[in-house]
Amino acid sequence: LSPISTLILILSIIFFLRTGAAALIPIATSAISILWTFGFMGHTDLPLTLLTAIVPSLVIVIGSTEDTHLLSSYLIGISEEAKGDRRRAISYMARHVGLPIFITSFTTDFGFGSNALNEIPLIRDFAYATSFAMIANLVSTILIVPLMLTLVGPHKSNLVKEGEKPTGVIGLVVQGFSYLMENRGRTVLVVTSAIIVVFAYFATSIRVSNDPLSYFRDDHPIVADANSLHQDLS
Repeated sequence: LSPISTLILILSIIFFLRTGAAALIPIATSAISILWTFGFMGHTDLPLTLLTAIVPSLVIVIGSTEDTHLLSSYLIGISEEAKGDRRRAISYMARHVGLPIFITSFTTDFGFGSNALNEIPLIRDFAYATSFAMIANLVSTILIVPLMLTLVGPHKSNLVKEGEKPTGVIGLVVQGFSYLMENRGRTVLVVTSAIIVVFAYFATSIRVSNDPLSYFRDDHPIVADANSLHQDLS
């Protein structure tokens, strides 16, 4: 999943922030965070399980949110206040999103870390790994993002300035939501309520499964071997 997550992250940053150079920064911070996390797991004897195996994808997807906020603030600063000066734009970035980045990172870390209270070792190991990964990502973001922006940060921003209407696909999406909020408020509430009721009904049919073989497809070699073993011994 990690290569797919990385590709989606790069394409999303290029599409929304409209800069290719900035896409390298979240990849760098994620790679360092994942390396630190695997080192932590090896040092503390945390096993690689079905849950801890998805930690790299979580780091790439969840951890990149801080990078995206920082990059967005940097691009605003480079166009509105810094006028092409990277250091001034980095200072603008730190003043405007520094505290929110700390708050969101720690709340995310506490959320994952709370699973450490679970009695199931599989979930506890996952909690330890993800909690460390989120802190590692915060530290790497604080250290790496300003440094890389100093070296390869864009000198100009292609973002829409405040007060201007966005164009292209994003502009159409924004206009569509604006129209719904201004002219179809009751319709939105009715449709949303209906969707809530439908999904609440289907939520009652969720079943609990502790069968590890159900995690794999029917044609997976592990499932095939387990079925053969069951037939031979029964």
